[in-house]
Amino acid sequence: MKVRVLSAALTGALLALCGLAIGETPWLIWNRTGSAPIGLYRLSGEAVAPGKWVSVSAESEAARWAQERGFIGRSWPLLKRIAALPGAEICREGAAISIDGAWVAVAREHDSFGREMPVWSGCHTLQKDELFLLNAHPRSLDGRYFGPTRVQDVEGVALPVFTFER
Repeated sequence: MKVRVLSAALTGALLALCGLAIGETPWLIWNRTGSAPIGLYRLSGEAVAPGKWVSVSAESEAARWAQERGFIGRSWPLLKRIAALPGAEICREGAAISIDGAWVAVAREHDSFGREMPVWSGCHTLQKDELFLLNAHPRSLDGRYFGPTRVQDVEGVALPVFTFER
């Protein structure tokens, strides 16, 4: 009897969580890629700030590019960390990425299949409607390849519910 009650309760909780994830913009996101901790995240209305994770729409230019290349599935949002806010200067010189003059990352020329990666170059001061997203993982598809992200492509700050840390 206790097993049935527990099973029913867990099933109900799972269905409730699934219900939160249905809609135009999901409330819950399962991150499946290794560029951010794998696990379940919930979207919040918190203000964006450096170091916070955000969900980038599956309809964004970067997500569509990743879908076309087979890096992510259809309708998967991207989970990225905010590295810089409006007013910061981001630069890419060759493969070197810097924010406000400080070196922060290196871009790769090719993906793991030998295909060329997107390249932007020069310096750009982030405008009020732009963020720079950069994950710590060296193979993350992020600002090192796509440059600034439009604020309108960000679905919200993503807070971990539970993750599988490496």
